[in-house]
Amino acid sequence: MPPSRTAVGRARSLYDGPGARPRGSAVRLTDVHGDGRAELTASARNEDGGVGAVRLFRSTASGITADGSRTFTGTTLGGPSGKAHFGDILDG
Repeated sequence: MPPSRTAVGRARSLYDGPGARPRGSAVRLTDVHGDGRAELTASARNEDGGVGAVRLFRSTASGITADGSRTFTGTTLGGPSGKAHFGDILDG
């Protein structure tokens, strides 16, 4: 079942923080670990001057948490450096 708009809205609040300026260019809820819980993947294509980043937030029985989150950039995954705008599009 696809996530509700409320779930995506909560995910955006977790990523951007209350009152923060929007940074994410894409947000996706996906069961990355195959445990039946949807983790939050949020991208920030303009992070670090356009390098871009994708953050993976864990999901627990009580919901999505920033505890244990991981950040990836294009270079950490072997991609190009510079203004790659990594995370511009999330798919999967």
